[in-house]
Amino acid sequence: MIQQLRSILNSTYAGKNYDYAGSGEALWDTDEDPNNPNNLIEFYTGQSRAGAWDAGVTYNREHIFPQSLLGVSASGVNAASDLHNLKPADASINSSRGNKFYDLVTNSNSYYPERTEIHGDIARMLFYMVIMYDEYTLVSTVPVVYQMANLTTLLQWHLADPVDAFEMRRNDRIQYHQGNRNPFIDYPELINYMNIGSA
Repeated sequence: MIQQLRSILNSTYAGKNYDYAGSGEALWDTDEDPNNPNNLIEFYTGQSRAGAWDAGVTYNREHIFPQSLLGVSASGVNAASDLHNLKPADASINSSRGNKFYDLVTNSNSYYPERTEIHGDIARMLFYMVIMYDEYTLVSTVPVVYQMANLTTLLQWHLADPVDAFEMRRNDRIQYHQGNRNPFIDYPELINYMNIGSA
């Protein structure tokens, strides 16, 4: 099933360039504030912020699967420019998170986002990355390149924080920009039928 789903996702994918005319501007649309089209929603705080790019002062781009673990450069069209893996983030929070994996505590290896309503979003974005790209896997140990963690926590978050309207709208808008969708948003139950890592 994983190979079939990967084939479907890749067959419709038309990725954006990582530059701000590509993925940067697309995020203003994908994460637009439903109450103010001039703004977007910052991922970690949920704050509404001006959507126009100002060289990273108001927000920058967070790689949910850390760029340092992707094994590719953040240039051109590749896994680092995939909109399903990018979120507008407060620069200081993005810096604090660094390349830490998501888990139940914040320490030198892991990061716990206090905004619980994004926990499921994080899980489903990482599930997508593992299905879309065959080199990636989810683990429940400290990850190295091509790995992300914590699988056990992500599975819990997926169940505890179901898909919401903002996430569904974002999936629709990403499809408009790059052609494919996150199937775990459309069909959350898919995770029950796939072995996407090692717990």
